[in-house]
Amino acid sequence: MNLLVTDSSVLIDLERADLVRPAFSLPFSLVVSDILYAHELQASGGQAMLDFGLRVEPLESSEMSIGLALLRSRPGLSVQAACGVVLAEARRWAILSVDDAVHEEAAAHGIECRGLLWLFDEFEKAGCCPLATLAAGLTTLNSARRCQLPEREVAARLGRYQAG
Repeated sequence: MNLLVTDSSVLIDLERADLVRPAFSLPFSLVVSDILYAHELQASGGQAMLDFGLRVEPLESSEMSIGLALLRSRPGLSVQAACGVVLAEARRWAILSVDDAVHEEAAAHGIECRGLLWLFDEFEKAGCCPLATLAAGLTTLNSARRCQLPEREVAARLGRYQAG
């Protein structure tokens, strides 16, 4: 399965939680659009992500046009997010995003969209890193000011990880 990352926030959160390497050992490919890579990743750690296995997928000109039209109709989306939604729909890929507007747009287009807590569940299922690492990473993310994870779901996961 290909999982399209529509904004750099997911990758930033993975770095903050010290889970970048384990993310690329999961049984799916993490992919970004060429637009996202060029504007947000290339100059700041992009090569390291490529070395881990991040794939960069170019948009065709017709997809770019559709993305720009979507951006005009949904001003809450970033250019990268709008292009990501179009790319995911065209390729029939799932989306990984922490952006509520992306989740709403994906639902409107019938695109599977996953979030950060789902990714933690995948780490746990795959057993690709110690539960203590997951607990520390989730605690770090949950304490970040801009991170808005549902407290009940965070508490349930932390309980499992710590009981582990």
